This record gives sequence, C-alpha cells and structure tokens, in this order.
Amino acid sequence: MSIWEDGLNDLYNLVPFDGLWLDMNEITGFCNGECPNHPITPMSPEQSQKREVCMEVVEQRERLTDDDSWFTSYSQDGNSSTYYLPFIPGNKYNFDNMTMSLNATHPKNGHRQYDTHNLNGLLETKVTKEWLTDRSALQGKRPFILSRSTFAGSGKYANHWLGDNHREWAYLNYSISGVMNFNMFGIPMAGPDTCGFFEARTEEERLTQDELCGRWVQLSTFYPFARMHRDIDDSWGGRGGNRTEPYLLKEPFKSWATNAIKERLTYIRHLYTCLYTVSREGGTCYDPLIFHYPNDDGVFDQVEHTFIMGDAFKVSPVLEFNTTKHEAYFPAGEWVDMHDYSKIISVKCPDSDGWECVGKYGKWVNLTNSLTDKNDKVQTHLKPGSIGIIQDSKEFSLTKDTIDQPVTLVANRDYRGVAEGKLFFDDGESLEGSYEYY
Repeated sequence: MSIWEDGLNDLYNLVPFDGLWLDMNEITGFCNGECPNHPITPMSPEQSQKREVCMEVVEQRERLTDDDSWFTSYSQDGNSSTYYLPFIPGNKYNFDNMTMSLNATHPKNGHRQYDTHNLNGLLETKVTKEWLTDRSALQGKRPFILSRSTFAGSGKYANHWLGDNHREWAYLNYSISGVMNFNMFGIPMAGPDTCGFFEARTEEERLTQDELCGRWVQLSTFYPFARMHRDIDDSWGGRGGNRTEPYLLKEPFKSWATNAIKERLTYIRHLYTCLYTVSREGGTCYDPLIFHYPNDDGVFDQVEHTFIMGDAFKVSPVLEFNTTKHEAYFPAGEWVDMHDYSKIISVKCPDSDGWECVGKYGKWVNLTNSLTDKNDKVQTHLKPGSIGIIQDSKEFSLTKDTIDQPVTLVANRDYRGVAEGKLFFDDGESLEGSYEYY
C-alpha cells in the first residue's frame, strides 16, 4: 500500500490530477507467470504444452525449450500448484496466462496470488480513492477512478469500462448486455470502447467502419460512461486500424456522431440524477425491459437489443449494417417519441380495461431510420408513467455548464394518469456539499 501511495504522491507532484484510469490491473502482463519467461507468441507445440494443467507436462519438462523448474521449486507445489488447478474455464490456458505467477507471495501478509488474484483491482481502487479523497489536494472533492479490473463491491470506489473489443457490428450489440450486467453488479457507471479497441477482423467488416462508428456513437448517447478508445495504429505495431474520431468519418456518419454527442448533453442531467439515486439507494440506470415489465412475456424476445435508461427512456438502436428499418418490442402503454412528441406508439391489452396486463401483449413495431439523412438519430421513446429530464444542449458544450441552464420536464402519464420522476442538482464536484433533490 505504501509503495502505491508513494507512486501517487510522486505522480501528483509532477502532474496534479483529480482522476485516474487504472488499466491492466487484473494484473495483466506480457509474461506467463514469472518474467522473463517464454513469449506467448510465437509458441512451439512443446511450449504450448506447458500451459496445460496436467501431470504429463511436469513429467516431460525436460523436453521443453525453456527452463520451467521454478514452477516446482516451491513448497506448495502439491495439489494447490498452478499445474493442478481443479477447473480451468475453456481448458485452454492456465490461470497464470499473461499474469503474475499464482505462486507469488505478498510479503506483508504472506497471502499467495493464488488466493488473492481476483481482489487486486478492488483493493487497488479502494486505496486510490482513499488517497484521492483523504490525503491528496482534492480533499472534499469528488475523484474520478476508472478501473478495468473489478470485484464485488468495486462500484463503491470506481467506474468501469468493458475492456478490449473489436470494431464489429456484433460488439456494438454485445455492449448493451455488458452495460446491463455491470449495472446489476453494482457498477452503474460503465461503458465499452465506442467504435472498438481493435480493428475488425475481416475486410468486409472493415469496409463498414464509418457507418458502424456513426451508429455506435448514436448508441453511446445513453451509455452511463461513454468514450472512444482504440489500440495504436498498425504502423506502430498495434491492431487499432484506421482512426475513428467523429470528425474523420465520412458523411452522413460524421453528422450522426456529432449530433449524438450533443444529444447526450441533452439527457446528461437525467442520467446524473439516476447515478446519484443509485449511489444512495442502490438500483440500476441501464435496464432490460424485463426489469420494468416482468409480466410481459414478450420482453424476453428482445433482451439485449433495446433498453431503458434512467427508468424513463426506451432506446431502440440500429444494430445492423445498411438497414433502413428495424423492429423493436413495445410493452403496453403509450410511448412518446422524444424527437417528435406528436408521434406516439400506443399498445393496449386486448382483454384488459386498463394498461396493466399479464402475458404477451406488447407489440413489435417497425422503426425507420435513414442511411443518407445527416439528422438521423437513435430511436428514443419516453416510458409510460415517467418524467424525462432534458436540457437544450445548443446552449452549452460542457457538463459543468448544465447547472446554469433551464431544465425541461417531459411527463408521460400512464393509464392511471400518473407520471413520476426525480431531479438532482449539486455543484458537480463536492463529496458532501449542498444539493437539491426532488
């Protein structure tokens, strides 16, 4: 702990900071166990055998091209050795693949990495937050900590992004369930690498990069944590492929991305309110429809293609290449189009006097979008019985400026004539300052 705090002090003295991005903290390395060790690639068949968890490898170690005697040089090299783990997911790599040796021992308490590996990210973020809030010049201010490695309870200390992904349409879709999962894990401020960390793996997918990025930035309007992050260019030895910044995209995809960034600011007060609420009361900000309509059997048909943000906005993104229409499932009620309040999708239970129903009574709706219109936006509808908070993003470009801008409340009453919502204001940086909460 003292070594980590000394490092934070040294870094702060060089560059004062109010947040940290903690990457590779699983711990990830580029050796298998001890360093130096044989490289992961290229790897001969004999070297590959070393990663298998079986007695045969130990018995044949004299055939290996590098010295693995360190594996068997420790007193605990019995049933708990890294060679004899009872279960390996995928049965392909040992748990020391690209990470610290599981035989490594923490000198302060004697714990082995075998027993503490999964706690590294949690404990690192805990110490980092304690330093930032108690011992740095930020005392009393809210820090920002982004961690790749997490464990149960990490949401108390850090935010999270979903790790390496590919610039492919499938990963655009995967991101929705990823953010949903981490909201359920108690880390609501989560999101993917928008537009993908690695380039697409096929030429066919690479040719659709601009459209994909335009759609991905549209979807990121509603991620709790939204950013672009990519590997370095191929020319530098990376696998990032072509650059994907919005201003580099072709039209109309460039305009899609630009408009989506501005639209995100429109909803940022609503998202901020939700994040405050779950920090105090628990809960989620990025939900599958089943959370809100558990009695509607139809919501199970589209669990990962649409979602509800902040208990109010149903988002139905385009997730496929070169399409001008896509289907989305709407449970019972009247759903207000956030881009045109006069457009309402109305769904009523056929055998109910009200709108609260059980069974498969929702409706699949064909939503249209454009491949040429620069003003095309992600389909967004206000949930029945909710109040949406929006602000005119034409008047500001930074989140800190939202505090000085008027707020519009859009109410969509349910079949009972009721609409509910919450609204939170504070100075945006104090840990325990004054605030207004409605």
